Amino acid sequence: MNGMEYMNYPFATQVRVSYRDVDMQKVVHNSNYLHYAELGRIEYLRSRGLPYQQVVHRHNLEMVVVESHCFYKSPARFDDLLTIRVGLGDIGRSSFKVYYQIDREATGDLIAEVKTHHVCVDRESFKPVRIPDPILELFEPDTIEMS
Repeated sequence: MNGMEYMNYPFATQVRVSYRDVDMQKVVHNSNYLHYAELGRIEYLRSRGLPYQQVVHRHNLEMVVVESHCFYKSPARFDDLLTIRVGLGDIGRSSFKVYYQIDREATGDLIAEVKTHHVCVDRESFKPVRIPDPILELFEPDTIEMS
């Protein structure tokens, strides 16, 4: 997952680092990068015409995170404008992975690379279910090859 080119990511959004996101060293606390990834994922779905609440109610499922990894490359600081790039991969019957690249807009410095693994589950039973065809069709053009 290291060193992916920005052009491989089909979606990007931005977030500005707020003061509450930084720790005593005045850098973004490590736990916030997963929050930034979640913001990117939610905005990705919204940009494709599929707000998360619509997914939940229309298909009676949740896309639960079952695994996450964050590779910290460079610290982000208060008031930095960060670009979160998002792409999908490893799409299976009921699961998929989302890949993120977070960089500092002003300098292009790579801040972090994040990967989350999701499983679609029934809202009541929490048992895995097939990814619905309309969602698969939405995801397919946005898959990226990860080396």
